[in-house]
Amino acid sequence: RSRLWRRLAELLTNRRDAEAIASGRPSSTAVVPGSVVVRDSTLSFVSVTTVEVMRPDLLEEQIGKRQLRRFTRFRGEIRGESLVTSPARDPVNGKPVVTALWCSVEEGEWEKGDEYVLQAIA
Repeated sequence: RSRLWRRLAELLTNRRDAEAIASGRPSSTAVVPGSVVVRDSTLSFVSVTTVEVMRPDLLEEQIGKRQLRRFTRFRGEIRGESLVTSPARDPVNGKPVVTALWCSVEEGEWEKGDEYVLQAIA
């Protein structure tokens, strides 16, 4: 069963990457191993995205890193008998858009711990 939830998390993450790519923002995201949790009807997980940097050498001079990573916490409700959707429609196929919460912070903020992250995204 946990493989099923992990696969669902990967599908959601892949869909988010596809939407980013379609809007001109290339994105490559992976689900953090061991982060997928299902409690009652709530699915949550953490993903990490490597952010493209135009000048890694300059970034390394400035902050000591050659790449940037963004951590995202996902939370969504699973309801087997219904779809949880927003009133918005997909502009391509007109289908309802599934609504969920994605909150992201840069890696440096993520490393400061949950309390800091909650304040940063609030």
